[in-house]
Formats: sequence, structure tokens, C-alpha cells
Amino acid sequence: MTNLLNWLILALWLYWLIFYWRGGTKIASDIQHSLDDGTSRLDTAALISILISNLVLVATGFALVFGWVAAPQPMPRLSIGALLTFVGMVGTFYSRSYLGRMWAADVTLQDDHHVVDTGPYGIVRHPIYTAVLTMYLGTTLAFFTWWTVLAYAVILVAHIVKTTVEDDFLMKELDNYSTYQEKVHYKLIPFIW
Repeated sequence: MTNLLNWLILALWLYWLIFYWRGGTKIASDIQHSLDDGTSRLDTAALISILISNLVLVATGFALVFGWVAAPQPMPRLSIGALLTFVGMVGTFYSRSYLGRMWAADVTLQDDHHVVDTGPYGIVRHPIYTAVLTMYLGTTLAFFTWWTVLAYAVILVAHIVKTTVEDDFLMKELDNYSTYQEKVHYKLIPFIW
């Protein structure tokens, strides 16, 4: 059963990488755009940190499945990890659907960019990050090693940096973003932060 859940989590990741990130080409193009644009070097560093940490999580999953790494995987922790991975993945697609063509991984303005304040964006300002951090947490619990915990810590810090950079950028670029911030107080965690 353990190996089956590991494979399920890896299949979820594969699905997410193909359909959310277009096989990785979207993140690569957004990092390149961020480097070329130079809007925020901090945002670029966060994107690269997230990408590298993602690779660590997925590579660890494969290493566990093929027996290259031995790490205890108690069924309750693995099951909770698989559930959180699935819920987080679904949350990323759901939240991204509210942004539509305005979505990009890097800090940038799209044509006719405007504030979206409905659906999950009416609860927290960065619901994609809330969902993806849930997905990463689930994967970290499932593939629990010291280096996946470290990778999650890097991912968490990178997303906190990204929320700050994006809020600052949108505050400067969109007239009604300050009104949105007053309406939706929380960045990532409802009723907490």
C-alpha cells in the first residue's frame, strides 16, 4: 500500500506538471521573462528556489519508490500527505481558473490587468500559494526526510517573499489594489496571516 500511495503522489505531480505548468515550459518561460524584465530580482530568486525545491521533492519520491533511499513512511502520515497533495493540487487549478489569462508565475502585468476579488480571492489575496503550499506540505509529509523538510522550508520562505513582492508591485500598478487589501486582509492563511 505504501508504494501505491507513493506512486499516486508522483502521478498527481506528473499531472500537475503537465497541465498546470505545461510540462515545465511555463515556469521556465516565466523565469526567463523575470530575468529579462528585471522587475524584481527577489521574485526571480524565489521562482528559482521554488523550482529547485520542487525537483528535490519529486526526486525524493522517485528515490523512495525505487528503493534508492530508505525512509520510514508510516501509513497515517503517508495517507495525510497524499490527501494534502491532492487537495492542494485541486486548489491550485481552482484558484488559477479565477485569474484566467492574467496568471503568471513571475511578477508582471497582463493586458487589461485588474483586481480579482471573487471566489478564493475573496478569502485570501494569494490563494494559489495557499493551495500550492498545502500540496508541498503533503508531499513533504509523504516523502519525509531531512532534505524534503529543508526544501519545504525554502519553498515556504520563497512564497512569503513572493506575496510581499507581488503585493508591493500590484499596489504600485493597480489603482484599486489598496481597496482590495483593505477588503481582504489575509495573504495566505484565512483569519491568521
